[in-house]
Amino acid sequence: MKRVINLAVCAAVAFTACKKEEGCMNPKASNYNEDAEKDDGSCLYDTVAIYTIPATYSFNDVSYSGQTARLKILNLLSNSVNAASPTNKVNYADLEAIYKNTSASLFGSSKDLYSKTYATDQQYFLDLLTSIDTSSNNGSGFMEGSYYVNSDGIEIDQLVQKGLMGAVLYYQATSKYLENISVDDNTNPGGTEATDMEHHFDEAFGYFGAPINFNENTVTGDANFETNANFWGKYTISRNSKLNNLDILFDAFKAGRAAISNQDYTARDAAIVTIRTEWEKVVASSVVHYINEIKSDLSQGLIDKKYHHWAEGKGFSMCLRYNVAKLISSSDLTVLESSFGSLPGDVTSPSDFDNALVIIKNTYEFTDAQMADF
Repeated sequence: MKRVINLAVCAAVAFTACKKEEGCMNPKASNYNEDAEKDDGSCLYDTVAIYTIPATYSFNDVSYSGQTARLKILNLLSNSVNAASPTNKVNYADLEAIYKNTSASLFGSSKDLYSKTYATDQQYFLDLLTSIDTSSNNGSGFMEGSYYVNSDGIEIDQLVQKGLMGAVLYYQATSKYLENISVDDNTNPGGTEATDMEHHFDEAFGYFGAPINFNENTVTGDANFETNANFWGKYTISRNSKLNNLDILFDAFKAGRAAISNQDYTARDAAIVTIRTEWEKVVASSVVHYINEIKSDLSQGLIDKKYHHWAEGKGFSMCLRYNVAKLISSSDLTVLESSFGSLPGDVTSPSDFDNALVIIKNTYEFTDAQMADF
């Protein structure tokens, strides 16, 4: 009997010795358990007390040179398409070489736009390049006021630029990097070399097109892609007087990166939600802006302006497709995109956009004043 009791006691001791104590194992957490041998996901963080969020996007080993190169390539491609006129021909081969960076040397980089374009729409953009080649080489393109359009009245440059702002920049940031960042390695964050998670978050910021000290007074334009705001950064400034979300967006980028460097994944995820939401509002408000312009053009009979604003609005409406966490439903987005039709001539009355504007207003909770003034 004594032997049985001794065996039972030994077994209990052995079981206790093998069981690992669970708890929070992150020293930066407020409930860090130094005796824990297995992390149970219970870590709590006081972001104010534990780490500081910098005033600019300045962190250890930030690098997004590939994204900056793609911004420059998009600018070059847009300008090259825009060079077409009744007296100046552009060739598909030259445009494709820029889009795909076949020389692997544009701006000293092997990065390209084509491979990063939303796969389903790659051919769409190649077809646009074909269209501008055809129009400028067979003489079917024409000037509508100060704008060069193809035989259907489409200003190809605007569809290429705005479309790729969505199909590459917005898509890669919101639906690739930010969507998959939770599974990235984040071992030894905040060190002299960025972790995969830190680096991928930096690359999402790079696609936004803003300098590290981004503010409402940041210079816009392509003179310097490292210090000026371009593409989405530029449009965020343009819409800020009505949206008032520039600081919200930029603060979220900084907070998200700081959270990653401190393994504060709750704050990281909250920042990502804010980035996606506020960025989408910039896209949606830009659609409203160009719808308002088109309605004004129609009322004044300004055909050239209508063609121009149609291409910009159509391009921005396409952009809303590419955020995997988008607020607008797929069915509502179909109605919105359909309101533009396939060609500028499909839009004949301001009322063509009535349903689309109601959808945008309700989806993003824009006020009547915002809708009127975007």
